[in-house]
Amino acid sequence: MLAAHGVGVLTEASSEVMIERCVVVQRQSDGYGFTVTGDHPVFVHTVKPEGAAFCAGVREGDRILKVSAKYSLVVKFPLE
Repeated sequence: MLAAHGVGVLTEASSEVMIERCVVVQRQSDGYGFTVTGDHPVFVHTVKPEGAAFCAGVREGDRILKVSAKYSLVVKFPLE
């Protein structure tokens, strides 16, 4: 249906262990299903339940590192 994502390398960011991954979010008829906040860095502010971003594994608080022309996001999130 929507997503493919891979796991990247573990990194240290501030005292938190973060993981970097590439996520592909394909637009649905009602959009991508998330909003962002900030300028540099950019964070995911809200994620629509069952929306395109949610199905791809994007969650509130994820940090967006890069967006490519092919609609993929590289995000960092805390390792739980």
